[in-house]
Amino acid sequence: MIVCSCNVLSDHDVRHAVNFADNSPRNAKEIYGCLGCSVECGRCVRTIRGLIDEALASCDSSSWKSFGSPVLTPEKKLIESVHAEVGPRTIAEFEADREGILLCLLELRTLT
Repeated sequence: MIVCSCNVLSDHDVRHAVNFADNSPRNAKEIYGCLGCSVECGRCVRTIRGLIDEALASCDSSSWKSFGSPVLTPEKKLIESVHAEVGPRTIAEFEADREGILLCLLELRTLT
């Protein structure tokens, strides 16, 4: 659905900017900045604000649903469970693979 006829922006454009922009836009002006345009007539601002709120709410609620409820565990048990998942890698090894890990996380996020 087109939400801004002046800049031909869709609701998908707005949701994508909220979910994937580096600076996490929180208002219409920031959305326009992410999408490389600016507010013209302003009739779309209320709709864009609503889309931002919906996107943020769905991100917040779906995050915990996908990971389950947080459980506090003793530090040693936490370290052991991390080692069981990823092996005994050092922080330096993770830092070296940082971009690859982030790309994988982004790919997983787009699949859900």
